[in-house]
Amino acid sequence: MNSDKPNYFVRTLIVILAIGIAVLICFNFFKAEPKGEIGSGLIVLISFLIVLVLAESFDNFSVGKLISLSRKVEKKQQENNQLEKKNTELINQLISVTNNQSQSQSHTSVYGDYYADMKKGSQSMEVDNDQVQELLDVIEDTPLINEQVGLIRADLDERNLPYDTPTDEILIKHLAGTQIALQFEVTHNLIFGSQLSLLKELNSIKHDGLTMLSVESYIDKVFKQFPNAFKDWDSEKYLYFLFSHVLILKTDKGKIYITKRGVEFLSWIVRNGKREDNPL
Repeated sequence: MNSDKPNYFVRTLIVILAIGIAVLICFNFFKAEPKGEIGSGLIVLISFLIVLVLAESFDNFSVGKLISLSRKVEKKQQENNQLEKKNTELINQLISVTNNQSQSQSHTSVYGDYYADMKKGSQSMEVDNDQVQELLDVIEDTPLINEQVGLIRADLDERNLPYDTPTDEILIKHLAGTQIALQFEVTHNLIFGSQLSLLKELNSIKHDGLTMLSVESYIDKVFKQFPNAFKDWDSEKYLYFLFSHVLILKTDKGKIYITKRGVEFLSWIVRNGKREDNPL
């Protein structure tokens, strides 16, 4: 069956419709007031007339096809935009991966050479013994400092960590000084004024010490002076702080002595201008 055979019935209807639209156009243009005005309605009629004439002249031309074609073009444009966006993202990811790989290789190369150079430099570097000693002397060589240095070294030995350079020695001694200073700060914030006075008394007779009877007599006077504060206290509880912070010790003969930590604690108070009139 030949699908290209013209349909005269449809064509007749189109011609009649076109004639009717042409008549309406002429009437609106020549008869309707104001005459000769081209309004929006007239433009619509002329557009329909043109479409009908073109539809009759071209087999594949129609309003429906125009609308369909417009929608397809818009859809294609959206698909192209999405594809372009995806391509852009893929390109950015590819560039990012390439840059990361390059930076990683550069990082490994640079730092490998850097550390190698540092190691070579440290081996060939001459140590200035005077500067080393000057830095070591910043922290006073006291029995307590030496004891703390020994504790730090013992801890490093237990962890199999070396400390065989002058820098290590300087850092260890400064760390020891810092640790002791922090401990003294805590002790000073917590110690009673009467405990500090007892510590000074023991320091003034450090080689002789005080008998437990003398210490208890001193504590009784403190309790009487501050009855509310020490209502439920005894001498053991009062001395516990001094024992726990290793400021005093008790010998087998029952005498109380100040420790080297206690002596250095008192020196630290004077050296740093700390208050000596703590409460109680």
